Order: sequence, then C-alpha cells, then structure tokens
Amino acid sequence: MSFLPEHDRDFLGEKKISFEEIVEGNPQSPSRGVVIHALDLPPGLFMRDEQGVLHPCANADILIMIPTGYNDTKLDSFYTFPRLVLANGMDPVNCSGTLEFAKRTWQFWSRHQPDGSWRSGIDALDTYLQLIREVLAAPCPVSPSQ
Repeated sequence: MSFLPEHDRDFLGEKKISFEEIVEGNPQSPSRGVVIHALDLPPGLFMRDEQGVLHPCANADILIMIPTGYNDTKLDSFYTFPRLVLANGMDPVNCSGTLEFAKRTWQFWSRHQPDGSWRSGIDALDTYLQLIREVLAAPCPVSPSQ
C-alpha cells in the first residue's frame, strides 16, 4: 500500500523517476522511506571499490525518510547508497553517519532546512528532490578536523 500522497506519485511517474516505497519496523510506529533509484550525480562525487580505490560515481540511490504528518511536516536530510566521498577520499561535512534500512547501509547527509522554510501544501518531493540535487552539486568541503 502506498503512503506517498498522490501528487508525489504523479510527479515521480511524470518525470519517469524510478522509486520504491518501503515500510520497516514496528507496525505501531513504522519507519517509512522512499528510495529514488539511480539518481544521476554531478561530477565530483566518488565511491570506493572493494579494494578502497576511488572511482567517479555517475548515479546513486537516494533514501528520503517520510515523517508522520508529511506533507505538513517537512522532509529533513537524506541518505545515499553507495557512500559518496570527495576527490580527496574524505566525506563531505556532516555526511559521516549511517542508517541501516531496507537491508543496506545508507550514508547520512545531514542537511536541515531552516524553520519556517517548508511550505505546507506547496513543498513536496518535487521541491525536496531539487534541494537534494543542489546539495549534491555543491557538497560542503571536508571539515577542518578531517
């Protein structure tokens, strides 16, 4: 059963974006996530192979956790698979966490919208996916402590 609002499903279908809705955990308080399959990535993001060698990464799956109350409740942060690093092999700032979901280990991209910036009834997956694309196009440099 779908948990996404119809306008989100319509948007993803119209744009021919492959996606999957996944529900895990406690039935009384499940975790709900939408996986966007094989989102094209801008240049400058890399992944490591099994030997630790960096390779440019052309696309990644994106996980967006859907909170209770969405879409009156804002979407917040996102996750990538595979783990993405910069050309120097370091994580972008605030991207070192992980989440186990849908039998994969996802990289956490901690990006928070300012309070009041989410426009209930206007913002949805279409505007949030644009924000994700902007973040991926200009990931923060590594933190000085890395």
